[in-house]
Amino acid sequence: MTTRTESLSNIRQMPPVAVLREAPERVGLRVTMLQLAIYADLTPRLGTLGLTSPSRMTALLHIKAHPGCSQSELAQFTGLSRTSAMTMVEQLERAGFVERRAGANARTNALMLTDTGREALAEALAQSAINEERIFGVFSDDERATLVRLLEKGICHVEKLRTRQPG
Repeated sequence: MTTRTESLSNIRQMPPVAVLREAPERVGLRVTMLQLAIYADLTPRLGTLGLTSPSRMTALLHIKAHPGCSQSELAQFTGLSRTSAMTMVEQLERAGFVERRAGANARTNALMLTDTGREALAEALAQSAINEERIFGVFSDDERATLVRLLEKGICHVEKLRTRQPG
């Protein structure tokens, strides 16, 4: 079992903490540094399961929650282009995690998790929990709840800006 004090040896892509002194006002830099740390620690864990990135785990989560969703719906949910989503689905299918079935019309596929995909997702979620503890274990429960609330507030704000119609 991983402990809070275990070294985060996978995290090499993050700039050194000293950069924070050079940009004390940059919140985005801090969020980016944490995001890099999360991905750098989680990606190798998922790689051992045959998932090449956290976005693959996100795709499996969406397909599990929305069995029969289309590739277009998956693209929209993951923020990928339709072409990138198609490539990802092909990779997930080759790995045996997803199968494509006939969709609502001749131009769509319905995506379903296979038993192998469900098993991989369960293990990926376990690895993600380890990652969460390694990165965020330094925070108390109250601090984590505050961080989640603040991040969600920022994300919802950006979503409003992103979807705001001109004029």
